[in-house]
Amino acid sequence: MVSQRVTEIFDKIRETVEQYSGVMDIENKIPDKLLEVLRENKIHALTLSENYGGLNLGIQETIIFLRLIGSISPALGLSLMVHYQVCEILKKKELEEFLSVVSSRNSFEGLGITELSGGSDISKIETIAKVSDDSIIINGQKSFVTNALYADFFAILARVGAKELGLIIVEKKDGVEVGPTLKLIGMRGSGISRVIFRDAEVPKKNLIATGKEALKLTFHALNFGRIATGAISIGVADRLLSEMMKWINVRELFGKKLSDNEYVQQRIADITARAEAAWLATIKAAEKMDAGEDARFLASISKLEASKVAMDTAVYAMQLLASHAYIQGSIIEKFYRDVKALEIMEGANEVQRMLIFRELMRRFKYGEGMVTL
Repeated sequence: MVSQRVTEIFDKIRETVEQYSGVMDIENKIPDKLLEVLRENKIHALTLSENYGGLNLGIQETIIFLRLIGSISPALGLSLMVHYQVCEILKKKELEEFLSVVSSRNSFEGLGITELSGGSDISKIETIAKVSDDSIIINGQKSFVTNALYADFFAILARVGAKELGLIIVEKKDGVEVGPTLKLIGMRGSGISRVIFRDAEVPKKNLIATGKEALKLTFHALNFGRIATGAISIGVADRLLSEMMKWINVRELFGKKLSDNEYVQQRIADITARAEAAWLATIKAAEKMDAGEDARFLASISKLEASKVAMDTAVYAMQLLASHAYIQGSIIEKFYRDVKALEIMEGANEVQRMLIFRELMRRFKYGEGMVTL
C-alpha cells in the first residue's frame, strides 16, 4: 500500500516535475524553478529528522517516493537518490554539522567512489588522503559524480594508508575542482561531472571513518542506492506500460485494435509480471533496511531485476509505438535514453549477479535454502 504521506508530498511537486522534466533533459541541469519547488517542499530533507527540519521518511517511504519520481524523471530520481545516500551516511554517524548544512542550505550533495581506474572495484581507488595532526590533504579525482554541479560537499572514499580506505567529507570550497558537466545521452540534468582534488585541505574531523567502518558505511549507502535504483526502474516500467496501454487501445492494425492482438497481450503481460515481482523484491529489501537487517542479497536482486525489466520495457515500447516513439521529445525516447544507466550505476548488473551467487554459495555451505523465506 502506498503511504498516504508519501503521495501527499509527491502531489505537491508532481506538476512542477512534469512541467520541467523535459527542460531538465534539454538544458542538462535542474531548472531553477524546479529546484525552488523542491526546496520549498523540503525534498532535500526528506529523510532527515524533524530536528533538522526534515520530513523524517523511512527507507520504504523514500523508496516509494523515488519510484513516483522515476515515473516522470529518472534523472531527477538519480540526483535525489545520491543525495539521500549521503544523508544515510551522515545519519549513521550522527554528523550534526553536515546534517545542519543539508537542512539550512537546501543543498543536494554528492558521493565520490568511482574512479577511472576502478569503476565498481573499490580496491582500485587511487585518491590519496594524507592525514596529519589537524588536517587532511587530498589528491586525486572521482569520475561520474552525480550532483557535482549542485553539491556543497561530497562524501568520498580515499586511501588513508597503503591498504586502508577512509570516508571523508570534503566541502566544495576546500580546494575542490569540478569539471564541466558531462554530456551524457541520458540521465541529463543530474549534474554529473568529474571532481578533482589538488591538495584539497580539510579538517581532520572530516575523516569520519576508516577501515572496516568506512566500508560498512559505504556499503550501507550502496545498498540503499541499489534498492533506490530498483524503485526508479519500476517507476520507468510503470510509466511505459501506461503509455503502451494507451496506444494499444486506440491503435488499429489490419482491422482490429492492437489490444486484441494475442502476441501484444502476451508481451505486455510478461513485462508486467516481471515488474510486479521486481517491485516486491524492492519493497522487501527496503523493509529489511528499515528493520536494521542485512538487505544486501535482496538489494542486488532488486537492482538487477528491476533495471532489466525497465530496459526491456523501454525497448518494447519503442518497438510497439515505432515511429511515434522514435522522435526527440517523446516520453519513450527520453526514457529509452535514461534507462540504460539503471543497468550500469550502483554496481553494474554483472556485479549484482556476482554478489547474488556469492550469497548462494554461503547459503549452500551452511545448508540453508537458496530462496529467501
